[in-house]
Amino acid sequence: MKKHFLHGTWTLSSPSLSITCEGMVPGSIYGDLLRNNLIEDPFYRDNEFKVCALMEHDFSYERTFEINTIDDSLQTVLVCEGLDTLANVYLNKEHIASTNNMHRTYRIDVTKELRVGVNHIRIDILSPIQFMKQKEQNRTYPLFQNKDTIKGYIHLRKGSSMLGWDWGPKLPDGGIWRSIYLETIHQSRIDSLMIHQIHQEDNVFLRITPLLETRVDAPLDLLCIIKDSQGSIVHSSMFPVIGSPTFDVMIHDAKKWYPCGYGAQELYTIDCMLFSNGVKIDMQSKRIGLREIVVKRQDDTYGQSFTFVCNGIEIFARGANYIPEDNLLSRTSKLLTRDLLTLAKEASHNMIRVWGGGIYPEDYFYDICDELGLLVWQDLMFACSVYDMDDVDFVDTMKVEIKDNLIRIRHHACLALICGNNENETAIEHWNVPSLERSKDYYIRQYVTTIQPIVSTYAPQITYWVSSPSSGKTPFEGSNSDHFGDMHYWGVWHNNEPIHYYRHYFPRFMSEFGIQSFPALKTVETFTKEMDRNIFSYVMEVHQKNNTANDKILNYIGKMFQYPKDFNSLLYVSQLIQAEGIRYGVEHWRRFRGQCMGAVYWQLNDCYPVASWSSIDYFHRPKALYYHSKKFFSDVLLSIEETANQANIHLSNESLQEIQGAIHLKWMDVDGIIIEERSHEVVILPQTSAIVDHFSTTLEYSQLMDKVLVVEFTNKSGQRVSNQVSFVPDKHLSLKKPQIKTLIHLQDQTLTMELSTDTLAKYVEIGHNIHDIRASDQYFHLFPNKPIFVEVPWNDSIEEFVNGLQLRSLVDTYL
Repeated sequence: MKKHFLHGTWTLSSPSLSITCEGMVPGSIYGDLLRNNLIEDPFYRDNEFKVCALMEHDFSYERTFEINTIDDSLQTVLVCEGLDTLANVYLNKEHIASTNNMHRTYRIDVTKELRVGVNHIRIDILSPIQFMKQKEQNRTYPLFQNKDTIKGYIHLRKGSSMLGWDWGPKLPDGGIWRSIYLETIHQSRIDSLMIHQIHQEDNVFLRITPLLETRVDAPLDLLCIIKDSQGSIVHSSMFPVIGSPTFDVMIHDAKKWYPCGYGAQELYTIDCMLFSNGVKIDMQSKRIGLREIVVKRQDDTYGQSFTFVCNGIEIFARGANYIPEDNLLSRTSKLLTRDLLTLAKEASHNMIRVWGGGIYPEDYFYDICDELGLLVWQDLMFACSVYDMDDVDFVDTMKVEIKDNLIRIRHHACLALICGNNENETAIEHWNVPSLERSKDYYIRQYVTTIQPIVSTYAPQITYWVSSPSSGKTPFEGSNSDHFGDMHYWGVWHNNEPIHYYRHYFPRFMSEFGIQSFPALKTVETFTKEMDRNIFSYVMEVHQKNNTANDKILNYIGKMFQYPKDFNSLLYVSQLIQAEGIRYGVEHWRRFRGQCMGAVYWQLNDCYPVASWSSIDYFHRPKALYYHSKKFFSDVLLSIEETANQANIHLSNESLQEIQGAIHLKWMDVDGIIIEERSHEVVILPQTSAIVDHFSTTLEYSQLMDKVLVVEFTNKSGQRVSNQVSFVPDKHLSLKKPQIKTLIHLQDQTLTMELSTDTLAKYVEIGHNIHDIRASDQYFHLFPNKPIFVEVPWNDSIEEFVNGLQLRSLVDTYL
């Protein structure tokens, strides 16, 4: 099979806007207009609104290409892996296709239209906004839609969040966003591979079923070669194609794939080649992991479990929700995705939930998750909405969309679960949706009657979960219970409940919860002028998509910290309330391992520079929450469950080995004076959590304002984890201005910093006035007589680092 890619330079035009410029494919309309200086940066100030309005117009991409020869015995197909969204496709002035779904791959037979010599292709991208307006005008009954999104998005199979969400702008980019090419086919091609695994102790039985598309009746042979992760051939066989071919392979002494932290990420490659008369005419290659993942749902004293089990190991899922990485589709890349996901793994994450209101990620997203050992909870692209199941065109394209994407991703080792939607079931139960009975009917028809059989057919070994959250029982009954299924808890944040309310809930699996923060000042500077730098300014509120969220940030700051003295301090403290809140919840749920088996916070990343729930901002600058997650998601967690004047010390061991070591407890004042100190040995079994110590005090509140409890666990190998708590909020803690000293050593492009202090310094941040710092630790607590060592990747001189070094801690935000 030959492929003729149509990537590169096209002409982009819009007659109604009098625009003609160079376009790049794959790419996007906004990306091309920005590159040609025809629009201002849509992320700057309030440019979003002017740029959004452009999509009320139609655009066209066109180019010519040459074909030297045409063999009449062959078929040529135009393959469009991503047309966004409503498009008419013309080849040599002949209309060859109309599309209505950005999530689909379109295969268009162009054998008759193609000619020797110069060919002309034009793709008209029609306005999504005009389409949605017309659909809304013609609608005779109301259907529930997300209030932050341009109305009518529910009628269009386009990434919903491109049209606005409560963390993203209304920038509905469009264009030819993925590969487009001509594919020349002989008499047959391999359409797809279905790979079925049966695990038998150390061996894995594979049943590999190629689906062939055959144009003519001719003898064919299939060759299957399987290689392990070192490239060694573990199987090779060739056989004639008779009927629907299937071949069985036993992999002996299989090297299995595990999520990170539970084992290695061994990957096998399956090459399936199709031959005609000894000539290879097509090939498909899939990289797989030998693993068995199920979701254990077993009745117990708490209700019913919801536990991911991989190769017999029960996993406590730790991770975050992933949204589209950029509202301008042309600015995403494999390099950026790898950086984002590597950051997640380095912060002890083992699961990524692909949220259902965006787009299905690129193939390389799943490849990277395979390599890093990140489990993927994959929502289908439906969120916070009710969809019209009487719209025949919508239903037809939806079915193909799901089939296309399941076939594309089902072989990946990382894929742990397919979920029908985000929050659509709980919306119908709890959110006072209009057309209630119709909405219930549409929901059942969509996710149970239609989608569930598609998943069973095309991804039979992947668990299908109808909605998130859901009890998995009777629809619309207890859909957000903490006794069954998965839970989204938003009382903390949306209802302004204090963070200790997390301890009121014992979910079987917490798949959404979050607290907002602002990004770093460097990020804010990219979209503001100096006069905008007040959180209630017009521009800052344009970059805050969650209504009243800035008020909420101040509310949580007021509960925990003193009022910040300036704008930069406010940004910093906002990150602390986010980090502390999420830490509070995760530590609580990990203490009840077994009852709760997952904590996946909202959200990992941003799609543009914005105030949001992310732990890593648009420019991949990690926030305080990111650094906290390194600790509260680590295999061994020391946590302190405090009340007004006492505390239980918990040790959680998610590793597969028993751990032995010593607990060391210090009750001290902020200057490091020890009031009480003790140590003792402990042993914690694998994958358990236990109380290992208890502390209480009879001091009055005013006497507690300069005291802190510090607990450290050191295992037999010398590895340490620690935690601290005071019995008054940080805003009432009698902190002094610390004198932080640093000793810096540079070797092999790594700076090692030794930091020490004369008095307690809370949430120490290491910054630089020019360069971004990705230190091994940030926002940590520095105690007197207890230096901390931090590593920083660095490609310049020590002098350059020292000259720009910026250190601050909590007390600097108000003194």
